[in-house]
Amino acid sequence: MDPYQTLSRKDPLMASLIEKHGKLRPQLKDKFFGLVEAIVWQQVGWKAALATVNKLKSLGTTPEAILSNSSVLPSLGLSRRKAEYIVNLAKLVSTGEINLHSLEKASDEEVIGRLTSIRGIGKWTAHMFLIFCLGREDVLPTGDLGILRSTGKLYFNGQTPSEDQLLELSERWRPFRTYASLYLWRSGRDEEGEDIPVRKL
Repeated sequence: MDPYQTLSRKDPLMASLIEKHGKLRPQLKDKFFGLVEAIVWQQVGWKAALATVNKLKSLGTTPEAILSNSSVLPSLGLSRRKAEYIVNLAKLVSTGEINLHSLEKASDEEVIGRLTSIRGIGKWTAHMFLIFCLGREDVLPTGDLGILRSTGKLYFNGQTPSEDQLLELSERWRPFRTYASLYLWRSGRDEEGEDIPVRKL
């Protein structure tokens, strides 16, 4: 089943976004550092987050690199709390207490449950992992401010929808809600002139 044809057939507005922007798809990331990136992006605008991510990459993208540079993390633009979350994640992965690769075989609900048991990781962050690290095709980040704003502008006469309204609307995008999310993010970037900041829920 083709996600672009399916979305275009089910939703004329989504069809227009696909025609405008072409075939968008998630760019898959390394599981550990992709999760680190998601923590960085929590409640931060894209420019600040991108700068911090690039500084982290310069130190190395493995748990061992994070742990060996843990003392300098706050100087890279991270809050002390986020630095603690990232170091804690690196410890869990490096000791094998959590195996991110094993999550490939888990259901979306199991992945969310496992990740949100880790300090500093909420549902939004788990959604980012599902989309950008596991490549799951039917994920809708209901707590993402960018998606809520774009959906409001496109479908609700400028009014930000409730989570229930968003979920009801998203039924037309199944089983490719991930792809719909990409177009909503892109639409928001066009409207605002930059990527809309996101938030963890």
